[in-house]
Amino acid sequence: MANIQFKDGKHEVEEVKIVSVNYNPDTLEQNKYVDGKFQRTETVNLDENILFNHCETIWDIEDKYEAFWNRLNKLESGWKPQAIVKVLKVSRTEETE
Repeated sequence: MANIQFKDGKHEVEEVKIVSVNYNPDTLEQNKYVDGKFQRTETVNLDENILFNHCETIWDIEDKYEAFWNRLNKLESGWKPQAIVKVLKVSRTEETE
């Protein structure tokens, strides 16, 4: 379990819910996800996903998640993302939407 700082204090959690949206990087219009919705909620297991190993706060989780989706390759490679992902909320899995 990870000891993560949330807005209401530190909590021992194994998983978090991440709510995100994504935008077209050229037009800045909001895209729909493949399920037709504008928001996506993903449950991430912090113990099993090494991307989040050193996260101490919900802001760390937000930064890692956005960097993973928005910066898959080095800038000098010329790679450009098809979408810009923005995290709206990181919460404990037992919290309600």
